[in-house]
Amino acid sequence: MAATYLHFQVDIAAGGWHSTALTDEGEVYGWGRGEHGRLGFGDDKSSKMVPQQVQLLAGEDIVQVSCGGTHSVALTRDGRMFSFGRGDHGRLGYGRKVTTGHPSEVPIDLPPPKDASDGEPGRWCAKYVASGGRHTLAIVEWQATEADGLI
Repeated sequence: MAATYLHFQVDIAAGGWHSTALTDEGEVYGWGRGEHGRLGFGDDKSSKMVPQQVQLLAGEDIVQVSCGGTHSVALTRDGRMFSFGRGDHGRLGYGRKVTTGHPSEVPIDLPPPKDASDGEPGRWCAKYVASGGRHTLAIVEWQATEADGLI
Protein backbone atom coordinates (compact mmCIF):
# COMPACT_ATOMS: atom_id res chain seq x y z
CA MET A 1 0.00 0.00 0.00
CA ALA A 2 1.44 3.37 -0.98
CA ALA A 3 1.87 6.09 1.63
CA THR A 4 -0.62 8.95 1.47
CA TYR A 5 0.49 12.46 2.38
CA LEU A 6 -2.16 15.04 3.14
CA HIS A 7 0.05 18.12 3.33
CA PHE A 8 2.18 20.00 0.85
CA GLN A 9 5.94 19.97 1.32
CA VAL A 10 7.39 23.47 1.74
CA ASP A 11 11.03 22.62 2.49
CA ILE A 12 13.27 19.62 2.00
CA ALA A 13 16.87 18.89 2.95
CA ALA A 14 19.30 16.10 2.13
CA GLY A 15 22.21 15.06 4.32
CA GLY A 16 24.92 12.49 3.87
CA TRP A 17 22.69 9.52 4.64
CA HIS A 18 19.29 10.99 5.48
CA SER A 19 16.68 13.54 4.47
CA THR A 20 14.05 15.71 6.13
CA ALA A 21 10.95 17.41 4.79
CA LEU A 22 8.71 20.13 6.20
CA THR A 23 4.97 20.35 5.49
CA ASP A 24 2.80 23.44 5.22
CA GLU A 25 1.39 22.42 8.62
CA GLY A 26 4.85 22.70 10.23
CA GLU A 27 5.34 18.95 10.55
CA VAL A 28 8.85 17.58 10.10
CA TYR A 29 9.40 14.17 8.51
CA GLY A 30 12.67 12.24 8.47
CA TRP A 31 13.94 9.18 6.67
CA GLY A 32 17.18 7.42 5.81
CA ARG A 33 19.93 6.15 8.05
CA GLY A 34 19.07 6.65 11.73
CA GLU A 35 22.54 6.18 13.22
CA HIS A 36 23.59 8.88 15.75
CA GLY A 37 19.96 10.03 16.12
CA ARG A 38 20.13 12.20 13.01
CA LEU A 39 16.43 11.54 12.25
CA GLY A 40 15.23 13.01 15.56
CA PHE A 41 13.27 10.00 16.79
CA GLY A 42 14.71 10.06 20.31
CA ASP A 43 16.30 6.80 21.40
CA ASP A 44 15.12 5.04 18.21
CA LYS A 45 18.21 5.12 16.01
CA SER A 46 16.94 2.64 13.43
CA SER A 47 16.84 3.56 9.76
CA LYS A 48 13.54 4.53 8.12
CA MET A 49 12.96 3.80 4.46
CA VAL A 50 9.81 5.94 4.22
CA PRO A 51 9.26 9.40 5.73
CA GLN A 52 8.03 9.37 9.34
CA GLN A 53 6.94 12.36 11.39
CA VAL A 54 9.42 13.65 13.96
CA GLN A 55 6.97 13.67 16.88
CA LEU A 56 9.54 15.24 19.20
CA LEU A 57 9.16 18.49 17.20
CA ALA A 58 5.34 18.43 17.25
CA GLY A 59 4.02 21.64 18.77
CA GLU A 60 6.95 23.72 17.51
CA ASP A 61 6.24 26.17 14.66
CA ILE A 62 8.97 24.90 12.30
CA VAL A 63 9.67 26.96 9.15
CA GLN A 64 12.92 25.44 7.82
CA VAL A 65 14.87 22.17 7.98
CA SER A 66 18.54 21.51 7.26
CA CYS A 67 20.62 18.32 7.14
CA GLY A 68 24.34 17.86 7.57
CA GLY A 69 26.33 14.71 7.12
CA THR A 70 25.18 13.14 10.39
CA HIS A 71 22.93 15.75 12.00
CA SER A 72 19.80 17.81 11.39
CA VAL A 73 18.53 21.25 12.41
CA ALA A 74 15.01 22.68 12.50
CA LEU A 75 14.29 26.43 12.66
CA THR A 76 11.17 27.88 14.29
CA ARG A 77 9.19 30.94 13.22
CA ASP A 78 10.31 32.80 16.36
CA GLY A 79 14.00 32.24 15.59
CA ARG A 80 14.87 29.23 17.73
CA MET A 81 16.90 26.30 16.41
CA PHE A 82 16.62 22.65 17.41
CA SER A 83 19.43 20.24 16.49
CA PHE A 84 19.91 16.50 16.78
CA GLY A 85 22.28 13.78 15.61
CA ARG A 86 26.03 13.41 15.88
CA GLY A 87 27.56 16.16 17.97
CA ASP A 88 31.33 15.98 17.67
CA HIS A 89 33.13 19.00 16.19
CA GLY A 90 30.43 21.22 17.79
CA ARG A 91 28.08 20.75 14.84
CA LEU A 92 24.95 20.69 17.06
CA GLY A 93 25.79 24.08 18.55
CA TYR A 94 25.87 23.02 22.20
CA GLY A 95 29.57 23.81 22.63
CA ARG A 96 30.40 20.29 23.73
CA LYS A 97 30.56 16.83 22.24
CA VAL A 98 27.07 15.37 22.57
CA THR A 99 25.21 12.97 20.30
CA THR A 100 21.43 12.83 20.69
CA GLY A 101 18.30 11.74 18.87
CA HIS A 102 16.27 14.19 20.95
CA PRO A 103 15.86 17.61 19.28
CA SER A 104 17.27 20.18 21.70
CA GLU A 105 17.22 23.97 21.47
CA VAL A 106 20.50 25.52 20.37
CA PRO A 107 21.55 28.50 22.50
CA ILE A 108 22.62 31.64 20.64
CA ASP A 109 25.26 32.86 23.07
CA LEU A 110 26.33 36.18 21.57
CA PRO A 111 26.61 39.57 23.24
CA PRO A 112 24.09 42.24 22.17
CA PRO A 113 25.17 44.24 19.11
CA LYS A 114 27.26 47.35 19.75
CA ASP A 115 24.56 49.61 18.30
CA ALA A 116 21.89 48.32 20.72
CA SER A 117 20.84 50.94 23.25
CA ASP A 118 22.35 50.49 26.68
CA GLY A 119 20.21 48.04 28.54
CA GLU A 120 17.84 47.54 25.61
CA PRO A 121 16.22 44.16 26.16
CA GLY A 122 16.33 41.78 23.26
CA ARG A 123 17.57 38.48 21.96
CA TRP A 124 19.24 36.97 18.93
CA CYS A 125 16.88 35.17 16.54
CA ALA A 126 17.96 32.81 13.79
CA LYS A 127 16.57 33.67 10.35
CA TYR A 128 18.20 30.94 8.25
CA VAL A 129 20.20 27.81 9.00
CA ALA A 130 22.52 25.72 6.82
CA SER A 131 24.31 22.49 7.69
CA GLY A 132 27.44 20.96 6.22
CA GLY A 133 29.31 17.75 6.79
CA ARG A 134 30.66 18.75 10.20
CA HIS A 135 29.21 22.18 10.85
CA THR A 136 26.07 24.31 11.09
CA LEU A 137 25.75 27.98 10.19
CA ALA A 138 22.95 30.42 11.00
CA ILE A 139 22.08 33.95 9.98
CA VAL A 140 20.90 35.72 13.12
CA GLU A 141 19.48 39.15 13.86
CA TRP A 142 18.89 41.09 17.04
CA GLN A 143 15.24 41.44 18.00
CA ALA A 144 14.44 44.16 20.50
CA THR A 145 11.90 43.11 23.11
CA GLU A 146 9.52 44.78 25.48
CA ALA A 147 8.72 43.46 28.91
CA ASP A 148 5.98 41.24 27.47
CA GLY A 149 7.90 39.82 24.47
CA LEU A 150 9.21 40.67 21.02
CA ILE A 151 8.31 44.00 19.44
